[in-house]
Amino acid sequence: MMPARNEAWVIEHSLACLSQFCDVILVSDRKSDDATRQICGRFPKAVVLEPGPEFRIREQRWQLLDAARDYDGHNLLWSNDADELISPRLMNTFLESRRAELTAGRVIECRFYTLWNTPALYRDYS
Repeated sequence: MMPARNEAWVIEHSLACLSQFCDVILVSDRKSDDATRQICGRFPKAVVLEPGPEFRIREQRWQLLDAARDYDGHNLLWSNDADELISPRLMNTFLESRRAELTAGRVIECRFYTLWNTPALYRDYS
């Protein structure tokens, strides 16, 4: 689940990563006026949702969650912004090693790091 607005500069990288471990990528695009939607169209797993004209980020996230709940089964829901990239290899390793723990209702919170001018220097927001 990904809210978006004018994310053409990064969304291709984000969708490429998410496509490696997600079955469906829900994107709520709030009237981007760059190539965000065209880029999403190149990814078969991406489903672009139309948020209402009054939607802000909070309403976009609600829309994404409501849309994700419409899929049958017990699904792992993953939420991130377009500029938050995750290593597909690390995610797949995590999913394989923790599959038994990923039961309905389970919540997993990831640590959030912001690189600070170099990969060796970062902020830890946990």
